[in-house]
Amino acid sequence: MSSQSNEPTEDNYFTIEPVITISLILAINFLFLNLIIGCIPVTWLSNISLKIFVFAILSSILLFLTILFGIYWLMLGGKNYEGVLPYISVIIIVPTIAVIFLLVALPNTSIGIFENTIGYFYCINRYKTKINEIFDVKDGIPEAYKNSYQGDKSVLISLFKFQDVFDNPEKSIDTDIYNFDFTKNKDGNVIDSLKELQNIVSVKNTIGIFSWFFIVSLCSSIISLKVLTR
Repeated sequence: MSSQSNEPTEDNYFTIEPVITISLILAINFLFLNLIIGCIPVTWLSNISLKIFVFAILSSILLFLTILFGIYWLMLGGKNYEGVLPYISVIIIVPTIAVIFLLVALPNTSIGIFENTIGYFYCINRYKTKINEIFDVKDGIPEAYKNSYQGDKSVLISLFKFQDVFDNPEKSIDTDIYNFDFTKNKDGNVIDSLKELQNIVSVKNTIGIFSWFFIVSLCSSIISLKVLTR
């Protein structure tokens, strides 16, 4: 009788099951990465290029550990670590650099794809009350306009871009309409509305950037699964 080898092969590993496993591992990694980024003060990452580079470095480190230990060692049972390091490095570096160039060159267009979809829906569900407080109208405007403006204003968060609220907030905000003195809300309680706005827009922007690096990580992991089984 002929015995079948239990060694992993390209055919028996490049299936949907390991792809699902990799996706779950990466999702956990990016949740962890989000917690790390969340501990960094928003003003420290107020430059979009710096923010992209920080995310690229952190996500690349997590991706490297995922491929080396999660895929090569745990899933494939590999032991030739020195031999696979060049392959893993190329698999990670090439798509990461390509995405960095894309995000830095066209931040509003590329990041906005996910920022104002996934990021937007996340923010309007988590920060709806704060957004409505920020976009409260001033006293003294026409009553007809004020009455029509008393509904849910959270949709307005989609109009604000990350760099504008840090570099030129007064340029992107119509202070003749919005209650943006950045010091008090409608009840007279002292708040810093500008910081609230910056934080919400930053979260929206962060999700937009994370989405790109998650896609890169998923594609790189699937490619590594195919390459490292040979």
